[in-house]
Amino acid sequence: MAWTRDREDADLGACVAGLRAVYETSGYPTNWPADPARWLTPPRILRALVAVTGDIPVAGHVLLMRPSPGERSAAGGAAEVSRLFVVPVARRQGVGAALLDAVMGAADANGLDLFLDVTDHLGDARALYQRAGFRLVESRRAEWTTPDGGPVTLHRYAWSRTPLRAVQRVAGAEAGFGGGGGVEVVEAEEGGAGDRGRVDDADHGGGGAFG
Repeated sequence: MAWTRDREDADLGACVAGLRAVYETSGYPTNWPADPARWLTPPRILRALVAVTGDIPVAGHVLLMRPSPGERSAAGGAAEVSRLFVVPVARRQGVGAALLDAVMGAADANGLDLFLDVTDHLGDARALYQRAGFRLVESRRAEWTTPDGGPVTLHRYAWSRTPLRAVQRVAGAEAGFGGGGGVEVVEAEEGGAGDRGRVDDADHGGGGAFG
């Protein structure tokens, strides 16, 4: 069983260590940041959460962020889901579902819609978001590349308490799109998404990166 809490300053070292483990096993983020602690503490954070299991104090991580300046007019009342990952040793314990459900609940409580970006090859993760009620609104080639210079295709998904409104607000928000915010879920399990959309049990097996 997994639950979430607000990230504290003392958690940052464990978050960096967990991110490193995800990078080494799953290739997320695609390009390892020069300063991973800073990468996990970008501007525009609305809320930072970590997941906890019975024996793992930091089993996963997620950020809820304000849209970048170039996206605000199109995103309207939407917030971005970013830096979402599950440490390898915490798979199959409900961590991915708990993190996603937590940000959806926070957004719902604050009258916010959500959007996120996912790389093309992560089909299982895309299916996870779709099951949770996110809708595909745009696909585009990223402005950044893989470490060997290869192209990356991003898919943007949006979620709203009123689904049509989310699509209208986020679709066409091309300015600033593909800026490497990135989301990875290396695992998804049964979660309590309630009327916000059910997250079914699935193992993403550490599959890759979201920029």
